[in-house]
Amino acid sequence: MKTCAFSVLLFLSVALPAQSFEKDTKPVVVTVKGTPRNDIKLSDLVVPTGYVVLSKSGWSESLEKLLFLKEGILIICSKENSQYKEACLFSESGKFKRVISSTDLVDSFGVWGMASWDDEFTLFYPDRHVFSTYASVVEKPRILPVNTFGDMIERTTDGTYVLYNEHNPSEKEGLFYLNLYDKNGKLIRKEMPFSHVKDGFGYQLSGFLAKSGREVWFSPRFINTIYEVTSAGCTPRYAFDFGDIIPKDIVDNDFWGSEVFKYSFLGERFMRIGNMLLFDYTFKGKRSRGMFDEKTGQAIDFRSIQSDYFSELLSRGAIVSKDEDEFVLALSAWQVQSLNNAEDIDLTALNQAYKGLGNTLTKAALDGNPVLIYFTYKQGASIPKR
Repeated sequence: MKTCAFSVLLFLSVALPAQSFEKDTKPVVVTVKGTPRNDIKLSDLVVPTGYVVLSKSGWSESLEKLLFLKEGILIICSKENSQYKEACLFSESGKFKRVISSTDLVDSFGVWGMASWDDEFTLFYPDRHVFSTYASVVEKPRILPVNTFGDMIERTTDGTYVLYNEHNPSEKEGLFYLNLYDKNGKLIRKEMPFSHVKDGFGYQLSGFLAKSGREVWFSPRFINTIYEVTSAGCTPRYAFDFGDIIPKDIVDNDFWGSEVFKYSFLGERFMRIGNMLLFDYTFKGKRSRGMFDEKTGQAIDFRSIQSDYFSELLSRGAIVSKDEDEFVLALSAWQVQSLNNAEDIDLTALNQAYKGLGNTLTKAALDGNPVLIYFTYKQGASIPKR
């Protein structure tokens, strides 16, 4: 699991031959320098389409991963001061409905990842080493033993399971970031090997497996390249240029110091909607959020453009893909409270941008509720060339 601590050293073997992860495809170069752009603001590009206030459930919601199902919104939750995680279902209007998963006495962590494919959804239990795949929230799951650890899962367009493991491999997984399984849980290929010196070492802020629309994306920590993942393997699609290069000895080895913050690197959030990329990154030690327009080849940093009622709002919280057209800004209760206390947030303008949004954030801050705000891109939205 992705932590900042060493894990138990495991004996390793490689069950399948390593697969080539780079095909003959030249990735798009995304140049991000944080250059000030006073000629554009976020309200030129995005528009809110709705919001949901999550009711109090007695659980602490992790808004890093959301699944939008026909039965509602699935969120990984935990009890206060507990590392055990469950999957909690909320209605589309934000009302808590039920817990989907169940406790196992031998299970220390519970649900660690979720993924959806068509009408199915899957919960991943690293301690149990299984995928639990549900046809609906009221039916019993199909249990697929995979005998592996892992951090994140997704499913490709043909239903292939993709498991991301950051340096905590089992004997079956071996030293690979990605393991791919067919719909019956059979291991079919391994992708992206990593050095044995990283075995048992995890690091926050970088490295991810994500899905936006129907596409699955992957980036290993501190590599600054994003790969598209299909059942056939990985193809490099985007190479980020932040103006510096992290030294190979940092990328290839484990480390605990702050030496990486001298450099810039991709974070744990990425999505593509149409011609727009939305992503988190660290720029020389500062957490940032940016956007890139594939049509014009231009990138912006949210804090380096003309300030408006969206720039501060969308610089906070977690960005999560909803579907092929929308993304979500997920704000925890404390983030909503922080937002409400910020003097640079124009709540009146937010009310005008979407009816009642500013007032809703004020009330949610007082009541201690998380909020999900849905966005889409304006028709024809573009980051103009300078």
